Amino acid sequence: HKVFTMLCKDTKRADLVSERQKFETKVKNIRDELKINSAELLQTSKHFDYGQDPQKPTVLLGRNKVLPRLCSHVINESLHEYVDNALRFKWCTMAKETHKCCFGDVQHEYHFSGKASIRLVQAIAQRIYGAPYKQAARERQELFEEMVTEYVIPKGGTTSNSFIEINGMRFDLCSISQNRLSSEMEPRQNRNRMSYASDLLVRISPAVLLRIRSPRSGIGYRDLVGYKLKKDDVNNVHRAIHLHEEFASDAILQIGVRKQSPQKVTVQFICDKLAKFGQRRMVLLCTGSDGPLNIMNDADNDQGANEHDEVTEADAASSIMYDADNYQCVTDHDEVPDADGVHVQRRRHLREILDHEEAMEMIEARESAGNSDSDHQPPPTKKQKL
Repeated sequence: HKVFTMLCKDTKRADLVSERQKFETKVKNIRDELKINSAELLQTSKHFDYGQDPQKPTVLLGRNKVLPRLCSHVINESLHEYVDNALRFKWCTMAKETHKCCFGDVQHEYHFSGKASIRLVQAIAQRIYGAPYKQAARERQELFEEMVTEYVIPKGGTTSNSFIEINGMRFDLCSISQNRLSSEMEPRQNRNRMSYASDLLVRISPAVLLRIRSPRSGIGYRDLVGYKLKKDDVNNVHRAIHLHEEFASDAILQIGVRKQSPQKVTVQFICDKLAKFGQRRMVLLCTGSDGPLNIMNDADNDQGANEHDEVTEADAASSIMYDADNYQCVTDHDEVPDADGVHVQRRRHLREILDHEEAMEMIEARESAGNSDSDHQPPPTKKQKL
């Protein structure tokens, strides 16, 4: 039995290595073909800013690379062996260039409302921490956001177990470093195929677009080799969104709906790490046919949700009431507690995840130390902050 198991593992490993080599060769061929006529593409996307090359600090990263600038139609056509109809979706990196956008004249055909947009990390922090986050000063809010980024949006590697789901289309969400961004641009030892820009458009449905605004954000496919070898594995998510770790807190998600075609859209954040706290699935934004309904502050509508529950946009739109004056959301079947007890459960979740009171004491101690003669003290490390 041990010998048979070892033979099976060796066979799978050999198939994986062989398929990975084929995939890398395929991507290199795409790059070589595009380099012949890459002048127009590089000129059109010259405003793309990928920062400095981590290996050569005096050189701009990716200034002559075509792979990270590609829209979905090139990837879908060239890698059709790895991207089937069940996985395929469309995106465009030329959102700022109206005449080059893959989706046509988006500004006139689609309506992007400011109310139908969220700053992703802030929305997640508000959903987890509730009133302590909203009532805190901006410096303290940044600390909450740093905790969220470190805990629920981990650095990319394999699957991060954090997802963004929009009307049933799920994306793996992770943050990447500058070194990881550099390696993602190369075909060698890379089973992903990601495109990077500061303004990305993603088609969710013929009438719904998602706009991602964040410096050096990415969209594309994750682990296409693994997807081809194990297509029956439904637990893996092979659509991916990358956020650069230096700009993750500035990432903005905006929903655009085709004019004269009202749609119901629900943006949800799913994190397996928060399942034990009863907050695995959070509705960050819900838009209906009557207009956008921003519910990113609701911490109660999703209680009891687990990995077996499905929250549809119809359920969210019908069960949530938004109180703009109190800046809270409550469900129509929940009893509204008094002002003293409204955030008790949220505070309990906060202490279980990351004790915010210790964070507050740390900030107050740092502020008092700044007023004394201890200005020469070294700043606290990120580990000390957390």
